[in-house]
Amino acid sequence: MRDQNQSPQDAAKILGAYKGQYVSDADFKHIINTVYFDQRFANAGGIALKKQMLDFCLNGPKRYEPLQ
Repeated sequence: MRDQNQSPQDAAKILGAYKGQYVSDADFKHIINTVYFDQRFANAGGIALKKQMLDFCLNGPKRYEPLQ
């Protein structure tokens, strides 16, 4: 939806069926805001964006830490 120039508000309305049923309200807003405003995803679209978001949702922003 972002790549089709639809607003985050429109995305939230259309994708709202997933809110609460599959993902919490807070996570739902966070996902939409991440897709629209996080610079890591600014140039990703289509399959690349889907892969990045899936990885982000499954693994979160925290990555492995170096051995101490």
